[in-house]
Amino acid sequence: MLQLIVNTSQHLQSPDTHFLLGQLCLPGHYGALSQALMHAPHLEGALQLLVQHQALLSPLLVPHLALTDRHAVLYWTDAFGAPGQRTLLVEMAMSAVHAMSRWLGGSTPDWTYCFNRARPKDLAHHEVHLGPRLRFDCLIDGILIDAAHLRSPWPRGSEAGLAVAMNALQGMARPVSWLSALYDHLLQHIRQ
Repeated sequence: MLQLIVNTSQHLQSPDTHFLLGQLCLPGHYGALSQALMHAPHLEGALQLLVQHQALLSPLLVPHLALTDRHAVLYWTDAFGAPGQRTLLVEMAMSAVHAMSRWLGGSTPDWTYCFNRARPKDLAHHEVHLGPRLRFDCLIDGILIDAAHLRSPWPRGSEAGLAVAMNALQGMARPVSWLSALYDHLLQHIRQ
């Protein structure tokens, strides 16, 4: 999958490629899982699904969701070791979540996008696809979301549709990558 993305990016040779590929990823065509995303009642529900089913929805980068009273932080860690392609993958992941939220939520998200890399010379492509609130040289690659937006009802949300989709997902294995399992273990035992 990574090689296909890299080949596509090299063939098209456009700084927009990563963002445009990301916009096509979510809710995607993953059967009941995509139906569950489309029927999510709000952003928090969709992000929880993304985190719970990362092996199918985000196999190359692992999404993590941290919630506080004021903010939510959706950030990504490497799923299997692709440091040379991290920029491409992060831009795809952020664009995927941004586009999904815009489509299902009915409005353009006003989020802050944090990048764990130096500021590029030209920000035009980032601003077109993600908006003007961009930060670089951060400790993580992630999105800062105001907690007030997490539970705002989505116009396409449907509790009945979500229940049917979730029922179809019952018993579906949720595999995680070795790096993801190690990250989770270290995070849980950080004080030891």
